[in-house]
Amino acid sequence: MIHIRLAWHGIIHHRQQFGPFLLASTVLMAVNFTFFAVLNNTGLKTIEMGEAIRSVTTIGTVFTIILSAIFMLYANNFLNKQRNQDLSIYSMLGLRLHDLRFIVIIEQMILWLLTIVMGIIAGTTFFRLSFLLLKHLLGSNTLVEQLPVRAIVSCCILFSVIFCCLIIYNIYQLYQVKPIQLMRQSQATEKAPKNRWLMSWFGLALLGTGYAISVMTKPNLSAILQFMLAVVLVTVGTYILFIMGSITLLKYLKSRPHFYYRPNHFIAVSGMLFRMKQNGASLASICLLCASILVTMVASVSLFVGEGQLIKQWNPLDIMTLSQSDTLLQHEQQIVHLGRQHDIKIGNIYQASMTTPIIGDFSGNQYISHTNISKGVSQLSTMTLADYNQIQGTKLKLKDDEVLVYTQADDFHQQTLKINGHTYHSQTIAHFKLAANYGHSIFKPIFIITANQQVAQTINPQKMVAR
Repeated sequence: MIHIRLAWHGIIHHRQQFGPFLLASTVLMAVNFTFFAVLNNTGLKTIEMGEAIRSVTTIGTVFTIILSAIFMLYANNFLNKQRNQDLSIYSMLGLRLHDLRFIVIIEQMILWLLTIVMGIIAGTTFFRLSFLLLKHLLGSNTLVEQLPVRAIVSCCILFSVIFCCLIIYNIYQLYQVKPIQLMRQSQATEKAPKNRWLMSWFGLALLGTGYAISVMTKPNLSAILQFMLAVVLVTVGTYILFIMGSITLLKYLKSRPHFYYRPNHFIAVSGMLFRMKQNGASLASICLLCASILVTMVASVSLFVGEGQLIKQWNPLDIMTLSQSDTLLQHEQQIVHLGRQHDIKIGNIYQASMTTPIIGDFSGNQYISHTNISKGVSQLSTMTLADYNQIQGTKLKLKDDEVLVYTQADDFHQQTLKINGHTYHSQTIAHFKLAANYGHSIFKPIFIITANQQVAQTINPQKMVAR
């Protein structure tokens, strides 16, 4: 009973130190709760972009888990100095080492319980707000808010593991020194940071590898594991560079007399050595949070600015009809009739046949199809030259072994195209009026213009559809 009272007294008496720690842990749990709640919402499986949202949320979840674990350990170090001072007083009053250990365990359990309760309350509020915002952005009525029981369990398990690690770390610190030395340790002056070249280079390698993976990985549904790995490497590498790499750099500058022994550099470098030792982890957390905010802002602005371009990519014409049967003439008559009823002038009406797209990607001058759509980047359709000339108003001619290639990204510039075991002489075209995105999918549309329908179905033996 006395151990519980001493642990609670320490938290209440030093609330100025424990308060910020409890606030930080509560906010971190609320953020993790929000991510877990979105991941466990079964309604995402019923909407069109649900899988993409889950993939992005998974990356954010991994990032917040790593950030929470490192930041909690860093915040715990600020409490150790004050905690050691109290434990030294208890030791002088006759408490033994196992009593001090018991007090530390009870103190962490109280903080864990407060974090769980306050985090669930704050997380539920944040989740409701984020869910309403997500539902508004998606414009989906099928997405229903659910009681995130699994999110609560996941968050409780996550922070239970984190607090267990903190307990083990604090008990290990007690075993490192004798109880009589706790007072000296709490009052000891800050030691000069050590130079760690090996860890600095390791952090730089992690950071570089993470950025290399993110740049080189192609954006498809199967790349979620690569992006998660990149997030982990960049996060860990950033912390190592800020905590140890900055010290290594400042030590290197200090070892250069021509640079260090100058009025401006002497005070700045000396002060930064101790400041980076104390605040390296917090600066790394701020850097990562700022980077994530910038990524979110750039992505949001890009989507907002490119909304018109996206609509034009999906539907280059005002009205588009896609059919696998010969009903386009009937649709055309309906459109003309509606236009006359509402005094709308009908412009040019185009009609063409194309093959159902096949999912794949370019590898040099070869197009490789994928049976697993999660590995695909593009969708390839073929069309005859006669339909292309009718739409474009051109009079081009092609031989059987010649094709025209259109990609909206303009990323194919090969002289030959290999597909399905055949090689064709290819020429890139810069503009195509009917370059629509089939099914409004995330895949980049690619159109192959062939000399006739036989060649078109040789390249893509899928059923022809009219549009």
